[in-house]
Amino acid sequence: MAYQSFSISIPVSVRLIRIFSAILLICASAITSAKDDLREVTTVGKAVISGNTTYDQAKTQALNQARALAVEQATGVTVSNTSIIQDGLMLVDLVNTFSHGFLVKETRKSWKGSWAEDNTADQLGFPIIEVALTGTVKVLPKTFFRNYNITANLNKKTYANGENVQIRIKAKEDMYVVVANYTSKNNIIPIFPSPYHKNNLVKAGDTITIPELDDSHFTLAVSNYAGHKEDVEAFLVFGFQRTSETSNIHWARIFKAGEELNYPDFFNTLTALPIQSMAQKTLVYRVFNDNNLSKTADSD
Repeated sequence: MAYQSFSISIPVSVRLIRIFSAILLICASAITSAKDDLREVTTVGKAVISGNTTYDQAKTQALNQARALAVEQATGVTVSNTSIIQDGLMLVDLVNTFSHGFLVKETRKSWKGSWAEDNTADQLGFPIIEVALTGTVKVLPKTFFRNYNITANLNKKTYANGENVQIRIKAKEDMYVVVANYTSKNNIIPIFPSPYHKNNLVKAGDTITIPELDDSHFTLAVSNYAGHKEDVEAFLVFGFQRTSETSNIHWARIFKAGEELNYPDFFNTLTALPIQSMAQKTLVYRVFNDNNLSKTADSD
């Protein structure tokens, strides 16, 4: 790779090949289309440490469950009835709540451990990580979400450690597009626009690829965190209708591409934009620390 090349390695704990200085996204102000509906809730998430699930991965799954339950409780929807996460894709349930509301503040997190007994003979059971979460959910009206206006997909559903990713996005109307990576460490990393792709306007009927096949400046690689055999993560794609208001937004003023943001801060900023509606797609993927595992999972 040439010295001037621009490259992102996800997750950021492995390292960014190059930290970029151009800034992504937005000027923040109040949403103009709806009155804020903020609701404080307390929920409990639980996850089992077993199999390929490490201690820190169980913590992430428990926290994601508590977050999903917070949105469910605040908005009155039901996404998952699972009481304890065990080798599950809790991230999928979490992102399924994104069309109802966002957790924009985490006031308190209280952690503890316990033990789940196994009723089968000669089994000791499994250790459980439990988190009690108190937070604020911003509930948005159904008319705010216009997810049908955008489509998005990845070139693969599973990746081997270090593989490059490509994201294809198509807009049904003129939209300003923002893409971020939600990592298995519960951080969110903006990736588009970038220093080499500052124009994030996608016109109606057009398809963009991030990064382009022949792009010599920008590559996007996914990697496992140290000690993890498997990570489940997602790319978050947001589309904002082109209006006189959104056309005047400086989309590179708030978030630095490649810089980690915590979960509530990201969504608090996102929902504070002067926008009338939003389209959102979530692309969940797995990263395996074994090439054979990746190929096997992709063929399932």
